[in-house]
Amino acid sequence: MIHSRAKLSYEQAQAILDGKPAPESSDPLLVGMVKEGWNLASTMRKRRFDQGALDLEMPEIKIRLDDKGNAVFADPVIHTESHQLVEECMLAANEAVAKILRERMKPAVYRIHDDPDPSRLIDYTETAKAHGYRPGDLTNRAHIQKLLDDSKGSPGEHVIKLGLLKSLKRAAYSAEPVGHYGLAKSDYCHFTSPIRRYADLIVHRALQPLLENPPKPVDKTPSQADLYEISRHISETERTSSDAESETKQIKLLEYLDRVAKSEKPPVFDGLITDVRPMGLMVEIPDMGVRGVVKREDLPDGRWRFEAHRMAWVSTEGKVIQLGMRIPLRVINIDFEKRFVDFAVAGKPTSAGTHVADKKPVIAKKQGKPHTKPAGKVGPAVSRKNSRTAAKEKPKRRRR
Repeated sequence: MIHSRAKLSYEQAQAILDGKPAPESSDPLLVGMVKEGWNLASTMRKRRFDQGALDLEMPEIKIRLDDKGNAVFADPVIHTESHQLVEECMLAANEAVAKILRERMKPAVYRIHDDPDPSRLIDYTETAKAHGYRPGDLTNRAHIQKLLDDSKGSPGEHVIKLGLLKSLKRAAYSAEPVGHYGLAKSDYCHFTSPIRRYADLIVHRALQPLLENPPKPVDKTPSQADLYEISRHISETERTSSDAESETKQIKLLEYLDRVAKSEKPPVFDGLITDVRPMGLMVEIPDMGVRGVVKREDLPDGRWRFEAHRMAWVSTEGKVIQLGMRIPLRVINIDFEKRFVDFAVAGKPTSAGTHVADKKPVIAKKQGKPHTKPAGKVGPAVSRKNSRTAAKEKPKRRRR
């Protein structure tokens, strides 16, 4: 049984951290505890990254449905200091539990993330170089984080993070405590969830004999031999459920884009050029995780030629559209079967996505809101509510 002094939402806790007046702020002790909690969490967060953890925060979109299940609203999920406060406490608890289970040699299920394949990191190095970065030796974790730091806030940030995610292995469950590469932790498990995962339940049961007041009798835990098969099974089912969740969200996101594209004033989205080909441009809306194509006939007016060595389309007037540029996009067609979007260029590209160390990167401003709030009832959200991860599980917010 948990006795809580107060139950705060992320928004309420953030209001306290921001010093904004709120009903919860009437308790000076509570306000002090929340602020001190963030002081501790921010110190832990800095130490974690100093020790080599990778910061792979990816954009996340929440899709809201009406009472008929139609996608009517899309909005970015903003993760603030209050989210990070809980995150750091969660990571610390998971690490502490994993460490004591390993030291006491109790059979349990650990959350692991294997070291990446060096050959994939070498391929990723070439991707970073193509965007104008000097990545160094990416088999060195410190060089990876420096690359992520260098790209932060630049037009190429999303491409750099996405490329790294594709180079990393996928996090999984294991009966052996081999450590977590992305979090830079030698001990890690899933313990903090309210028993929504079988891995957590096994860990909770494995801890029972170690408690000062263990239940009598303690719950039975699987043998070490059985844990190998259990770990394999729950890793597979997690991937299946994650893929289904991602697919469902993608379908609803395309439904939303189709609806707004047919509206009286179709919105313009802030896009990113991820590849340049003879047939046109491969693009993505980073804030929404939507990929698509701009065919050569949908480039801006003018005579264009493809220059492969520059990864660019160049017009006779000297205009250049190349890899890494931010570019305004308008939806013109959606293929629901292939789950692909055809875009048209809706304005002037703003900047190349290459890294310039002595210049502040230029980021395109959105030319219009990507959605309008619908009238009437808004139904349940199709959204992830899982903790973030530095493991490769999908190019979106990660389960650690």
